Amino acid sequence: MSGPADDDEKLEALFTRTSLESVWLRFFTASTRPSRREIDRMLDIDGVARMTYVVTRGEDAEEQILAIGNYSVRHAGIPPKSLLCR
Repeated sequence: MSGPADDDEKLEALFTRTSLESVWLRFFTASTRPSRREIDRMLDIDGVARMTYVVTRGEDAEEQILAIGNYSVRHAGIPPKSLLCR
């Protein structure tokens, strides 16, 4: 399950504004465009075992995602984490 289409676009824009080195260090990939699976994983939250935090600037059409962090609980309460800031 994914968020609204504009959430997808704003998330993709964050990745394109981020350096290849920064993306590599966080996601171990040289792609500046997240895969559909990565976007879905970041936007599919339940508020308990999967959560995403987003920092934005602006409103409506001018809104930009500045940072995103997420976690998902997989084993005995040990949450894998990822964080991307630009």
